[in-house]
Order: sequence, then structure tokens, then C-alpha cells
Amino acid sequence: MEKNDDSHPRDRCHRERRKIKVKKYVYMFSEGNAGMRNLLGGKGAGLAEMTGLGLPVPQGFTIT
Repeated sequence: MEKNDDSHPRDRCHRERRKIKVKKYVYMFSEGNAGMRNLLGGKGAGLAEMTGLGLPVPQGFTIT
């Protein structure tokens, strides 16, 4: 008979997956929109909105 021993940290980790909230500081243009102006700034939100509309915008990101 096999014993189910959760004493090893790795075993407990697999059973107790927790979601850790991490603050995001980098947003790709494709992740944003005009409604995120307070977070991305005017230029970042504008570039994100143009990307979402399919306009020719170079790939890039905004750091908040």
C-alpha cells in the first residue's frame, strides 16, 4: 500500500496552487485601448487604440 505523504514542499505546491496578484507595469500596444488613458498615458493609449483599429503602428509597449 502506498502512502500519500504531502511532507515534501513540491507535493504541497502542486496541490495548493494559489493565485498571486502581481502589479503589471508593461503593456503591449495590443493589450491597451483608449479607455486606459490614466494608466497608459495619452500617447500610450492612443497607440494602443490605433493598434486595435488595425492602423499601421509599429509593434511596441508602454511602461506605466
